[in-house]
Amino acid sequence: MKKAHWHSSPQAINRFFQHNWISLLIGILSTIGVLFLWKLELLEEQAYQIQQPLPISNIILGGGLVMSWTMALLFYFVQHSAQNARRVIQINQKLQDEIAQHQMTESILRESEAFNRSIFENNADCLKVLDLEGSLIAMNENGKCLMEIDNFDKFRGKEWVQLWEEAKQAIVVRAIEVAKAGGVGHFQEFRPTAKGTPKWWDVLVIALSDSEGNPQRLISTSRDITASKQAEAKLRESEERYRSVIAAMSEGVILHQADGQITACNKSAEQILGLSPDQMMGHTSIDLDYRTFKEDGSPFPGDTHPAMVTLRTGQPQSNVLMGICKGDGTNSWITINSQPLFHPEESLPYAVVTSFADITDRKQAEIKLQLSKEELQLLTQKLRFSEQKLRTVFEAMTDVVLSIDADNQIEVAPTNPNRFYDREAANINLLELTVEQFFNSPDHDNWFNRVQQVRESQQTLHFDYRLTQGDREFWFAASIAPMPSNDVIWVAHDISHRKQAEEVLHQAKEQFGLAIQASYYGFWDWNLRTDEIYFSPRWKEMLGYADSELPNTLDTFIACAFEEDFRTKLQLIEDNNSGTDYHLMTQRFHHKNGSVVHVLSRVIYVKDDRGNVVRMIGAHSDITETLVQDKTLQ
Repeated sequence: MKKAHWHSSPQAINRFFQHNWISLLIGILSTIGVLFLWKLELLEEQAYQIQQPLPISNIILGGGLVMSWTMALLFYFVQHSAQNARRVIQINQKLQDEIAQHQMTESILRESEAFNRSIFENNADCLKVLDLEGSLIAMNENGKCLMEIDNFDKFRGKEWVQLWEEAKQAIVVRAIEVAKAGGVGHFQEFRPTAKGTPKWWDVLVIALSDSEGNPQRLISTSRDITASKQAEAKLRESEERYRSVIAAMSEGVILHQADGQITACNKSAEQILGLSPDQMMGHTSIDLDYRTFKEDGSPFPGDTHPAMVTLRTGQPQSNVLMGICKGDGTNSWITINSQPLFHPEESLPYAVVTSFADITDRKQAEIKLQLSKEELQLLTQKLRFSEQKLRTVFEAMTDVVLSIDADNQIEVAPTNPNRFYDREAANINLLELTVEQFFNSPDHDNWFNRVQQVRESQQTLHFDYRLTQGDREFWFAASIAPMPSNDVIWVAHDISHRKQAEEVLHQAKEQFGLAIQASYYGFWDWNLRTDEIYFSPRWKEMLGYADSELPNTLDTFIACAFEEDFRTKLQLIEDNNSGTDYHLMTQRFHHKNGSVVHVLSRVIYVKDDRGNVVRMIGAHSDITETLVQDKTLQ
């Protein structure tokens, strides 16, 4: 049997009531007719028993009653069936509207869910869904790639806090609590990936709440900031390196802002200017506690200082000479360079860096040189007298350069062929000569062997050699370097004057040694940096010792000198760190035989660039007999 279906359209409902209520009314009328007939039979039976005819009024009354009830029931059912039909239609229409609204809501929800899923999966950062206890529920695919997680099931349900190092777990817990309270948890920390790749993360934690504002889930976003952290580390390293370089520079460096105020300086700037950082910071170069002047002695106006000019014009300044009269009354000379710093697309600098070097020593030397006219004239005379010699020296300084190919052909002529040939031979075509022909001497095999040695070893060879031209002899320092294709470069520098100087120096040393041996004075030389000391044989002889009996050590000086005299000498060293360059004093020494030797000590001090004594050279003369004679005369 086919199952009936309910059609909920208004037409179907009307058809239902048109057919079903009619059948119902027919049934009711049939029932009333049966009851009426049954009543008639009862009346007839009663009339028969009493043998009286049935009154027509009763029949009419009964029929009217039946008809009135029938019409009342018919009117009631018709009226209520229409009302019910309208009510059913209204309910059905409302149901249809609710179904359509529900379907639309489901469609919107599906689209929203798909959109959120797309955002979740396509987000470039690592997105994690946590429950309110902080356990992992889900993670997007990009997050798995960033975290290098191959199987998320191993992490699903684990507490997110436990995946961090113990020292950082308190930070993570704090971020979760902030998110659950309605805020945004945020932190930056280091955490390697699942495969151990070191990475830095910028982490945000927020809560997803229901319509009443109660948190239901937590969302955590982790962004890989390893590259920016590495860049920051490199930047800090670079800044530290530049700070170290600036701090180690002997030149002073100062940073001026756009208004001229000084905001940074290095240690050398403090030393050169004689000012502390507190005296410079927040001031301009015009405000500093010193007076500036030009080379001719005239004032150096503040608005023409290199830093001020660069700030005003945007143009760098180079090698500006400036004199400084410091607060303690001393004068110094500096050369200043200024360099502007610009923001992009701006014509005026936002800051200026000035660097300056202390050239006081050089300037003082120039001044002394200008004042030493007699010495200058003497030097001029010497220069004129040795002009011919200087020309010869300059000629000898010209290097000889040869390029020799694999066939030993000279491809480039020497810069001065007269080194090897007389003037007639110098006119030949050197570009067609071989090594053997160029070095036209019995030793040409030696030259060829050296070239071949460089070709085989592919290493530069350095050596000195000698050549003669007529009755003249030349010495050269040569370097032969390999080139591709078995070519070599031969560079020779004339060192004849050096060889001659070495010979003269050797003779001078011999003469100086003989002079010291024949001198009445005893000499000593003390290097304070290395504590190396030298005593001449005559110095030891004054104290009764042979040269081999006393070692050349500082202990010898300490043992032979009277203690209080040695302390006096040390004090003189300290005093002369900023004083004169020599001193004259008498000292006492212990003689080998136990007597006292009185000496007159003349000492010359050698100082470094800072004025500290680094070497002492002394000459001792024995004045013991002179002192004895003076006492006798007294």
